[in-house]
Amino acid sequence: MMKCPNCGGDRYLNDGNCRNCGSVLPGLEIAQEDYLNPNVKPARARLNRLCLIGFILSVSSVFSAFVCWTAYSVFPDENVASVIFVVNLVAGVLSFLIGLIISIIGVRSAGRKGERGRAFGVAGIISACTGAAASIIQIIASFALVLALIYALGKTGSYIGSGPNLNSTPEYSWTTQTYTEETTINPEESEELSKTVTYGSGYKKIVIWTYNYEEFELNVPGQFIETHPEFGNKYTIEYTFIDGDEEYQKALYKALGSSLFEQPDIYQIPAGWTPKYVQGEMSEYAATYKELGIDVDNKIKEADIESNIVDYGRRDGEVIGLGYRSYTSVMIYRASIAREVFGTDDPSEIEKIVGGGSGNWDKFFKAAEKLNEKGYAAVSGPKDILFSNQDNKGSPWVQDGKLIVDPQKEKELDLVKKICDKKWSNDTEIWDDNWYADLAGTGSRQTFAFFGPAWFLEDLHGTHNGVDYTKLDSYGDWRVCVPPVGFNTVGSLMLVNKETTGKDTYLASGVAELVEWYTLDTSETGFQYMWAAGTADWDNDPSTVMDKETVVSNTVMSKIKNEEVVFGGQDINPVFVAASRKASAHHISEYDSWIEWRWWDVVLDYAYGNISKDEAIEKFKERVNEEVSFDQ
Repeated sequence: MMKCPNCGGDRYLNDGNCRNCGSVLPGLEIAQEDYLNPNVKPARARLNRLCLIGFILSVSSVFSAFVCWTAYSVFPDENVASVIFVVNLVAGVLSFLIGLIISIIGVRSAGRKGERGRAFGVAGIISACTGAAASIIQIIASFALVLALIYALGKTGSYIGSGPNLNSTPEYSWTTQTYTEETTINPEESEELSKTVTYGSGYKKIVIWTYNYEEFELNVPGQFIETHPEFGNKYTIEYTFIDGDEEYQKALYKALGSSLFEQPDIYQIPAGWTPKYVQGEMSEYAATYKELGIDVDNKIKEADIESNIVDYGRRDGEVIGLGYRSYTSVMIYRASIAREVFGTDDPSEIEKIVGGGSGNWDKFFKAAEKLNEKGYAAVSGPKDILFSNQDNKGSPWVQDGKLIVDPQKEKELDLVKKICDKKWSNDTEIWDDNWYADLAGTGSRQTFAFFGPAWFLEDLHGTHNGVDYTKLDSYGDWRVCVPPVGFNTVGSLMLVNKETTGKDTYLASGVAELVEWYTLDTSETGFQYMWAAGTADWDNDPSTVMDKETVVSNTVMSKIKNEEVVFGGQDINPVFVAASRKASAHHISEYDSWIEWRWWDVVLDYAYGNISKDEAIEKFKERVNEEVSFDQ
């Protein structure tokens, strides 16, 4: 037995503290007389609990920091990931603060009392400091995100609209209504700014945005799921329509490249926007089809897609966008008038008579003279020539910030004036009531020819403006041939968000499969084949099946016949294929759409003798520069 050095009280061999005063007793030496006693052992110092608790809290702060950094890669839903990020950030900050304080107190306490666990305390201090550093970085990153959000909400840009104020960015919001794959949507019954249709039930979500609302096109993913049910088990396709060109572009401008807004994986743009989204400032957000793993060059050859169509979607020689619907334009003419005036209604012969594919209007104007002598109008109105001639120019309207009036467009002034001076038309306004009367054969004079793509032909075998064209004498009297000047565009181009290819290879694989099915698959289960053949029926409802359409793949078009009563049984697909080979894609600029309409107005002013040619060109430049200023 030993004595306490502080109070002199008795101390037993296994005591670590004095039983009288409670002070820590140094050196648990064993008395000499008890050294050889096997039942007598020195007392073991106690573990300091504060050191252990501080260590656990400090380590948990490091774990919280790790969860924060990995939240967005682990959780596909960005909203869930954001909540987890914030919760773990707060938990991490509290853990490292409390853990650091407790670890420091524990180390001091253990040293004073001679207790074990100081190593835990020191490790807790180091862990807390590590967690603190990570949290500080996260807080800085959070502030950076807030600043980025403020910037994104306030940034402006030159998104393409129609008409003035092209550089303004008003606030944008939309409502969303979700439908299942069983729902049929009637666009005439909806005035909502957007609609979302969802297909499939898979864990991974593929988001598609479109600007062009058509019931059939919006329901196309349903057809894909029906023919590829395993895809629907792996993926969910969320297809959103945003109404209005400007609203759609504002949404894209805010979303692409931003971590603050939901982004589409696939987004559709019209061919007229290609200078901005394919070659211009917005092109940086699009992935090439090769990056998706698509053997795009060989697939294009297999599909036999014209270069003038593919070129719409090229950036630095690489394809980043392809379409599926062709807007190839043909000449639609009355067979009975052709027989009376030219002695034949054979499309191949009429094509020669009007100079089909020649690139000029010389032969057509000679034919117009003969038609006029027989009391027929060659075209309904002068804008019919402008409509079909709009691609016939050697350069786009705007190049390097300069407004260009191409020499071929200047020639257009005299072309249209000749139509008006010679009275070769009925002077109608394209798509007005008088123009449709000419189409129905009830106008002031019977009209020989119209020009347009496949969607234009739909009026000839249906009802428009209350007129049932299937009941008219002209029904079955129409034929088609290659027009004098090629006019060809493509419908929606499908672009893929570059971030989709980088963030998730599994998701990117599904996106690639879907895009290839739309744009390059020429099999009988490919979208283009089903649309051209009229066999697509996504909901097994015959009322939702669209008429046969023209598609960009000449391989598909050559496999299918399109013989309809309205065209006297003529197979019109070979004509569309031939016409597609006569077009050009070198005329496109981001302003073409609305500039072309302003050009038409001054052309007509000149054609009707209201102004001179020089005045027409000057007036055109003034009108364009009132809305967007270009160098002269």
